[in-house]
Amino acid sequence: MRTRILKTLAMLGLSACLLVGSAVSGFAADAANKDTCPKSKDGKHEWKITEEWKEDCVPTDFSLDGETITLCPHCGKEGKTDPVERLSEVKFAFSNYSNIKVYKGSLKNGKTVMTVAFYNSTYIQNAVCAKCGKVENLRTTAARVMDSDTTTNIELPVDAVKGYSLLLVNADGTKTPIDVSIDEARNKAFFQLNTKGGAKLIEMVANG
Repeated sequence: MRTRILKTLAMLGLSACLLVGSAVSGFAADAANKDTCPKSKDGKHEWKITEEWKEDCVPTDFSLDGETITLCPHCGKEGKTDPVERLSEVKFAFSNYSNIKVYKGSLKNGKTVMTVAFYNSTYIQNAVCAKCGKVENLRTTAARVMDSDTTTNIELPVDAVKGYSLLLVNADGTKTPIDVSIDEARNKAFFQLNTKGGAKLIEMVANG
């Protein structure tokens, strides 16, 4: 099984290299027809591939009790223009999927909420001429959160949810109670969420 996985990963890696190589070769050929390198004797650019990841916000609109709330599940800021950081990141959050981001805090309207999302940074791939420094963008993928019909397991420290009942705020504004399991011995709280629709908003209602 392990050998099969390693072979698959190797094939995927090779495929990726071939795709990038083909893209760069094709790009270089096209670029050669459009301009020349002023610092090259033969006028040809010497293209190198660069990759960059940027931590950009992903503002998301939620409908909460008839009000539209705009939150970034990556930084905890509320608002469309001049957003204010109202939520703080919950440390030691884990899941069976990577890049989980969990934020908790109080909104401008006073409600206590939590956001859960699986975040991917903005990805930028450029071709840079090593001789003259000319830069051409090959691909840019904007920052995004996972949006798939997938059930994920969420694990948080007990203190993050202690004393609260959790209500999932659905896209239509309705709310669904979340079943939370507590393991006091391990200081862990567990629940599940489906990531269809992207980032999730959870209203936290104080018990008693």
